Amino acid sequence: MGKLTLKELAERLGVSVSAVSLAINGRPGLSDETRSRILTEVEAAVYQVKKSAAPATRILLLFCRTAAGPLFSGTSGTDYIFMDLQRGILDLASRENCVTTIQYWDADNPLNTEALRDCAGVLLFNAPLLSAGQLDALFALHIPVVLVDHALPGQPVCSVSIDNEGGMMQGLDWLYAHGCRRPAFVEPQGGHMHRNERERREAYMRWMEEKGLQPLWLYLPAHQEAEVFCRKLEEAADAPDALFFSSDYLAFSLLPLLAERRQGAAQGPRIIGFDNLGGRIPSPYAFSSIDIRSETRGREALRLLLRLIQEDGCPCCHVRIGTQLVVRGGKIIEQGTHENLLEKGGYYADLYNKQFEQEAAGQVFGE
Repeated sequence: MGKLTLKELAERLGVSVSAVSLAINGRPGLSDETRSRILTEVEAAVYQVKKSAAPATRILLLFCRTAAGPLFSGTSGTDYIFMDLQRGILDLASRENCVTTIQYWDADNPLNTEALRDCAGVLLFNAPLLSAGQLDALFALHIPVVLVDHALPGQPVCSVSIDNEGGMMQGLDWLYAHGCRRPAFVEPQGGHMHRNERERREAYMRWMEEKGLQPLWLYLPAHQEAEVFCRKLEEAADAPDALFFSSDYLAFSLLPLLAERRQGAAQGPRIIGFDNLGGRIPSPYAFSSIDIRSETRGREALRLLLRLIQEDGCPCCHVRIGTQLVVRGGKIIEQGTHENLLEKGGYYADLYNKQFEQEAAGQVFGE
């Protein structure tokens, strides 16, 4: 950003050049409101000029992956989540004079420290793929690091992740409000359970216990066995009245078969997922989901990293980003703008305010 002339500033504010001159030089002839508005804009303009003149802060986005498969598989929905995270990071980077570089770290190989030479800080993705020794090698470089969607218990490393518990509570409370008393938690069968899925499962267990309900887990088998899964679901004497999938992608994999078997039959269980990938993964099936606000997480991860870079003695903290319930496939009970519905104080306002209660109480936890 170059120099800003009085004329340009006056045009931006919709005042005369003389008014800008009077405000800057502290001379009489202006109302307090106009003077304050002009000086606020001048201060912001000066800040932007100084910031643009300063050297850019170089941030490294370090994505861990394995030789078994690429980072963006295009099959599990994680590619969309990573793209949203990057969009949030780049949005804040453009406003904070940051230059971002992406590097992929194959977990089977040592870290390429050359890429970190001029780096001011690192946003680390997929940290669970790395061994303790590899993480120690990274931390030994004494470069500020923020973990994205993962935390290391007992380690003084900052992190930004999803409030999985809050999201599960939102979804389960919504199901309960609609009469569901036997919601089942559906997760993939076998394999390693990701931290997010594990936290969602644990939150489901706590919620069911608090309600005095019997937990019901369903494990979605391999594709060729999905029809057996659906048949058992239909024939069970105590069939669930709702299916809460641990991820949207898992729901998308089963919904075509469920819809086919439902034709001509009574209404089946309510469906809800997690990640809010509706509209991102091509599918004719709409269902409610928990939005994990990935762009917001990306911005907050970079914001936290910049604090670590700029502030000496910044304490280690773990930030949980609140989720939002997105209802699809149900009847419309309220209509209006966001502001109007909040002012009305009805169902929408109650859901909106409730999802931020934990965040307002403080979602930053120090070690």
